[in-house]
Amino acid sequence: MLHRLKEEVTRSVKGAVILSALGLSALYALPASAAPTISLLETGSTLLYPLFNLWVPVYTKMNPGIQITTQGTGSGTGIAEAISGVAQIGASDAYMSDAQIKQHPNILNIPLAISIQMINYNVPGLNNVHLKLSGPVLAGIYSGKITNWDDVAIAKLNPGIKLPKHKIIPVHRTDGSGDTFIFTTYLSDTTPAWSNSV
Repeated sequence: MLHRLKEEVTRSVKGAVILSALGLSALYALPASAAPTISLLETGSTLLYPLFNLWVPVYTKMNPGIQITTQGTGSGTGIAEAISGVAQIGASDAYMSDAQIKQHPNILNIPLAISIQMINYNVPGLNNVHLKLSGPVLAGIYSGKITNWDDVAIAKLNPGIKLPKHKIIPVHRTDGSGDTFIFTTYLSDTTPAWSNSV
């Protein structure tokens, strides 16, 4: 099943109605002067939100009988609103769980885009220096085992760089975020102890 594929970063859209709506629009495109007869709501992934804002005007220009409203509400909300029927398209950076798919077999996971995720850091005194941070080091930082920038694990990855003894303050999202899913999946794949300790 598509939801089982573990590409490094796959974006999914959930919504059964979208397939039939898109198919019908291709067969029954209305004249440009006609009022929209089908209204769709897309909510979810803030990462996909800019893409939808590029795609929707082009699509609705080609298919004037369809109106699509987009909202970047977060992946968790996108899934929840597709399941509840509030939205016809629930965009998410994370797949629906096996339990969700079993309970809602008419909702489809459709990969839309691939993106990368980047770790940003701000280390006082290290302007214009690119630090290497591995999966196990990031897992150590986010589990609280690595607390300072001069930790031996970070120093080992960055020979020749004088690391300051500054406290690391990890920042993360607190909502139902697909970015969190992608990041924690990476940590679990690179550091088996991560999934057991968090």
